[in-house]
Amino acid sequence: MALLIGSMAFLPACDSTLPPAIPFSPVPPTYTPVYEPPFITPNRLRVADFEGGVPAINPTLFNPSNPCPPAPTPVPTLGCYAMSLPGAVTFVNNFGNPGASSATIYNSSVAPDFSIPGSGVLAPGAEGSINAFHAYGRVTDGGDAKYPTLDLQAQVNSGAPYDASFFSGVRFYLKVGLADNATKRIFAVPLFATQGTPSGGCTSNCYDHFFVNYESTNGAWRLFNVDFLSMGRQGFGAGLTPPTLSGDNLKQVLWLMWQEGRNNTAGSSIVDLWVDSIEFY
Repeated sequence: MALLIGSMAFLPACDSTLPPAIPFSPVPPTYTPVYEPPFITPNRLRVADFEGGVPAINPTLFNPSNPCPPAPTPVPTLGCYAMSLPGAVTFVNNFGNPGASSATIYNSSVAPDFSIPGSGVLAPGAEGSINAFHAYGRVTDGGDAKYPTLDLQAQVNSGAPYDASFFSGVRFYLKVGLADNATKRIFAVPLFATQGTPSGGCTSNCYDHFFVNYESTNGAWRLFNVDFLSMGRQGFGAGLTPPTLSGDNLKQVLWLMWQEGRNNTAGSSIVDLWVDSIEFY
């Protein structure tokens, strides 16, 4: 099985202050159809579930940028309102200048002495599903204002901006393994306006994404329901209009991201993160 491992440029020291954790709703919200035909078949809400054994984004995920042809076309074009670019879930080493600080992605080929398998699609998944995505690595923080992290990214539209404004939030199953002792854990939604170049359009005070904190799940699967309006920013980046994760901001989503590190606290931590059944609502 091929593993998808990426790398990104060094991130500046931009996340030293985190807002307090925002509680998650334990009750799944009611589904509301956002387009016609009905969304049950095919599943137009699912981002990725890994049941095919591959970390691919659902090609039938609703994509308002790929509309059906207007009338009088009698039959919608095959694939309309579906994803036009293939996307994937990847595990990314978000630190490119190792020194006192470093980040490493482990898998069975590069770290056979580790008892826990590495990054990729593994079994079992959440709530009886076959597969989930497992991300495993180590972050060493030198306390030198370098902020190394490891990121699990669902690159919905292959990293190009995606219009998620038809939805009000995202839900997913998350399992933080018992080996995971990271001191900073966030779920974030990078936008084109908040992501630094070349992936985004931000040129100063970048990476102030909308996010929420999450805690250890002690090795158990937990369902998270994250309303977009519950997500906040740290405040060091440029202001956005609107100031919430809504409207035009949701039309420029780059990916969904689970990020772990130590937030400039010297020491070393294991990242042992599982994600399954990612979908919008």
